Amino acid sequence: MSLAHAVDLLIHAPQPRRDILPWLFPPVPVALYGAGSVGRDSLRVLTSAGVVVRYFLDRLARPGQTLAGVPVLRPDAATLSANERGATPVVVTIFNAFVQMPPLHDQLRLLGWKSVTTFLEFYQPFARELGDRFWLTDLDFYRPHGPALEVTAALWADDRSRELFEQILRFRTTGDYAVLPAPDSDDQYFPGDLPAWPMPLRFVDCGACGGDTVAQLMKLGLPVEALAAFEPDGANFARLATALGHLAASVASVSAWPCGVSAETTQLRFDAGHGTGSAISATGSQLIQCVALDQ
Repeated sequence: MSLAHAVDLLIHAPQPRRDILPWLFPPVPVALYGAGSVGRDSLRVLTSAGVVVRYFLDRLARPGQTLAGVPVLRPDAATLSANERGATPVVVTIFNAFVQMPPLHDQLRLLGWKSVTTFLEFYQPFARELGDRFWLTDLDFYRPHGPALEVTAALWADDRSRELFEQILRFRTTGDYAVLPAPDSDDQYFPGDLPAWPMPLRFVDCGACGGDTVAQLMKLGLPVEALAAFEPDGANFARLATALGHLAASVASVSAWPCGVSAETTQLRFDAGHGTGSAISATGSQLIQCVALDQ
């Protein structure tokens, strides 16, 4: 597939329809795999659509656990018969960088869950109700940006970058995980094939979470003269402060700020308590301070 073809697919992808979900018309009870924030949001959306969520599935489920009044069970629970597994559609409601989806889908099918809908398949017909999530958005977003995508496709000077760009476009068009290469999380921010920065580094980490990027930076042994880390989520910031406390002996200047980073110094609504999924949101329950770096 050429880059131009990949761009064309993305721009002219058919409008997702809810009737492509076989368990939705007519609605039948379903199970949701993943009892986190995506699961809660999916429960809300499906309930509004008249779909009964029979239970959540989670490999770490505890006896008697519930979420919003819905039981949470292990997918291999002895109480779930082979007939029930075969007849109950499963919607995977996990969307994060730390779970490899194809092996998860395969494992569910090996356990006897015959109908498995990926979150990407489920998301597009309900994109407006579920809202933007990291890179995931309504395909309508891309359609006005066709010329810009085509210009971008022509920028790459090496085959590896060009192929990855094409694979990402195909993935976002089709939701097919098979088109993506395996992620390399060990050096995602400090790849060895990029030109080195001037050393020692003066490093600013915006959205530092619990300090995972800082930990990777130190693991690689890169010299750091100064480090400023910003993280507005309270639980994440507590972990970040603990992690940065170990750097005092090796980094001359270390500072942690319980703030977001924005184009201007302002206060914004924030949806907290979701780990790496915490984010600025117009419906967020907290008001956080954001700062502009150049101020």
